[in-house]
Amino acid sequence: AGARAGILVSPSELAASAGATARRIAEAPVAFACRVHKELSLKGAAEEEEDRVAFILSIVGVHVQGTLIVDGLIDSRALHPVGACDPMGSLLIHGIEEHSMTFPSEVDAEGRWIVPASEPIAPRGTASPGVSVAEDLVYMPPLLPDLPYNPFKALVVPRPIGWISTRGESSDNLSPYSFFGYLSPSVVFFGAGGSHSDGGGEKDALKDSRTSGVFCVNVVPWRLRLAMSASSAEAPRGADEFLLHVSPASAEAAAAEAAQKV
Repeated sequence: AGARAGILVSPSELAASAGATARRIAEAPVAFACRVHKELSLKGAAEEEEDRVAFILSIVGVHVQGTLIVDGLIDSRALHPVGACDPMGSLLIHGIEEHSMTFPSEVDAEGRWIVPASEPIAPRGTASPGVSVAEDLVYMPPLLPDLPYNPFKALVVPRPIGWISTRGESSDNLSPYSFFGYLSPSVVFFGAGGSHSDGGGEKDALKDSRTSGVFCVNVVPWRLRLAMSASSAEAPRGADEFLLHVSPASAEAAAAEAAQKV
């Protein structure tokens, strides 16, 4: 939608939302209808920093353009996602490349984790046209659409990965979380869900953060992607992922050794 005679979006470019009275931009490829779940008041960490308010929202309706769904999967690149990338918010970054990277699930004969390589993947429909959906997809969580996977993670892109390091009673912990972001210049968050693979219960990062009240967020550079992948291995509870044993059979095993504690 472009500005015309002082009108940013004309009524003809609005459409009804599923699950909420707020209207959506008809041309937006993805739209979430939300309700306020909780309001957080964030005090500025310094005198010159303004107080802020953060809303935690519950998604009650999802609208996805049918052309984004190819062979039953979301074509994230077709979203042409745009993100801010500089301190002043005046520069944008455009995500255009996808890589596949399977998290480690196997160990070698000596019990060391085998970390698969990351591989670039061609846009869906390059090798063959693929089959897209004729009609838009509309669903209302917690009900899910009739697709092979929950499409949500593929709709909120790009997302930076927060590589969370904590210190526990017996060891350090290092694990990647794609549900990471910031609420203000001095407040960040990460979302930890699920249970620990070793006997259930809270994951180490969540348990350690609650106990100590502190954690460190590390930004993952491209050259450490395999080290990040290695740290996602379902290691036993209390394992120190900084010292995780990686198999020489791993892709670029040396890269997995580059994560050093400072």
